[in-house]
This record gives sequence, C-alpha cells and structure tokens, in this order.
Amino acid sequence: MRRALRFEVEILFSVGYSIPTQGVSIMAKEKTEEESTDFGFDPGSQRELEVEDTCCVTGEEVPASFCRFPDYRRGSMMVMSKSLAVEQLRKGTTTVTFKECLVKRHGKKALDDYRS
Repeated sequence: MRRALRFEVEILFSVGYSIPTQGVSIMAKEKTEEESTDFGFDPGSQRELEVEDTCCVTGEEVPASFCRFPDYRRGSMMVMSKSLAVEQLRKGTTTVTFKECLVKRHGKKALDDYRS
C-alpha cells in the first residue's frame, strides 16, 4: 500500500497538482537491501525500449510522457496522454487500459509476455 501511495503522489506532482502539507508528517525510512532503488541497466541482458510519441489509446501526439507501459513485441514503451492518464489513475485502471491496448495490437497471447 505504501508503494502505491508513493507512486500516486509522484504522478500528481508531475501533472502539476499540489498536495497540502499542513499537519502532514513524512517519516524517513532507512532503505534495506530488499528496497534498494539501484535498478542498474545491464546491456548484456536488457535492452532499452524506445518511447512512443503518440498516446496508445487516442493516437494524439504526446510531447512529454510520464505514464508508460512496455510493449515488448514492438520494442517500445507505450504512453498515455496527460488527460487520459490522470483519468485512468483516478479510476485505478491504468494497467488494465495498457493491457487492452496490447491485446488490440498483438492479440491475447501478447499478455503471456507479462507476469501479472
């Protein structure tokens, strides 16, 4: 639950929302080895995915994306427009929407490439 909240807060800040901080205390938490944020890129076993420049749902041009999802079959990162991403985040259906786009692009077998 804590990670989901942190993700939503980061998304809200990136789209220009301000969150009132009066009376809110933020406790620093010491990172353990399990929670390390060092997600190093290993070019021997991983490849960088190109970011698409149009919204995967509406087709409109997306100059700066913050809501992304990998499309391993195309070798790219799908993106959503800002307004659609905010709407989907509020509903909690962002991942479902991206997966629906994958099915439209590649068929149901495309979901086999993903763990959940």
